[in-house]
Formats: sequence, structure tokens, C-alpha cells
Amino acid sequence: MLKALRLAAAIALLWCAVSSVSVRADDGPNALLGDWSGVIRAGGEAKPFGLRFAKQSGTVMYFTLPEGNLMDVGPAHLTPQDYGFKADIYYFHFKYQLNADQTKLQGSFSFDGNELPFDLSRGKLPVPAAPDIGGRVASPRWTFKTGGPIWSSPAVAGDSVYFGSSDGSVYALDTVSGKAVWQFETAGPVYGSPTVDGAALYVLSDDGYL
Repeated sequence: MLKALRLAAAIALLWCAVSSVSVRADDGPNALLGDWSGVIRAGGEAKPFGLRFAKQSGTVMYFTLPEGNLMDVGPAHLTPQDYGFKADIYYFHFKYQLNADQTKLQGSFSFDGNELPFDLSRGKLPVPAAPDIGGRVASPRWTFKTGGPIWSSPAVAGDSVYFGSSDGSVYALDTVSGKAVWQFETAGPVYGSPTVDGAALYVLSDDGYL
């Protein structure tokens, strides 16, 4: 009888454990939804850092690092791991996990061999007030939107400005009107900046070609 009770208790405990693990696995990404803010640490310094999780064909992540002028970069889809979750955006890599009461988010942000730890709590990252520098505030003469984020710095020659986009294209725009003069599609994202040499334009693509 005692053995039967012990066996029943063990089965009940096992069932509860499996059930609780299933609930956490299902609710994990949903528990992340919303804004998280705090600091990221590098070289003894702490800088403002934020993550935002939203529903877009599953839970996706965006990140903000004002120090690097990286604002709401994403989306990146989450991949469940034993320790929590991971996400990758271009050459940026994230690992993180929630604490037991789901009020703290800890993890690391890595790129180019650097791994920076961060500690976040629920809430939006404060937006710093713009300094009052006086004088006339400049406004853009024109803007041009591509199909993806632009990491490439522009190169200007004559009346044209050249740059690459992560949508896989190299663009030439008229410097006065901002209108596209031509667009060249590659087979991969274009992160590097073009180089102009006389009548030639050189640019690297992530498809492995120059």
C-alpha cells in the first residue's frame, strides 16, 4: 500500500512537472511581449539599452542602443533554447532569459567577438531630451526609402550619390532631387560603402561578389 502511494505521488509530481514545463514553454515568448529597458555594460561603463517584443507571425524582437544610434532595429524571430531564447539580426546576436517572476530580463548582446551583458526591467527606454543648441533647425531636403535598413555610408561623385542597402541593391540617386537614377540588384545584402574611381563604381555584396 505504501509503495502504491509513493508510486502514485511520484506519478502526480512528474505529471505536474511536465505540465508546468509545457506551460512555461508555451507562454515564454508571450511573457516577453512589450518593452524592456535598462543598461548594457561594456568596458566598465553602463549604457542605456532596450528591447521590444511584438507579435508578427510569432514573437519578434527589436533592439535600441542610443549610444550606437541603433534605434528599434529588427525584427528578429526568437529561437527557444535550454537557457531561454536567442535571436539574430544581421551580425548582432542575442541570448536572454526571464527570471522566475518574469520581471527581469538578463542576457548578452554579441558582435564581432564582443559579448556585452545587459539587465532589463519592464518599461520603455527613456527618450533623452534634445539639447537646445539654438539657431535654425535643419530639415531634410529629401528622403529616399529602400526595401531594408541602410548600413552603407554614401559616396558622392558629381551630381550622384551612391549607397547600398540590406535589401540587396546598390542605388544611384540625384543629389538635387533625391530621385533614383538607377538601381542594381545583387544576390545578397550590401553593407559596405561604395568607392568611386573616375567613371567606375566599386561595391561589395554579401553574395560574395565585387
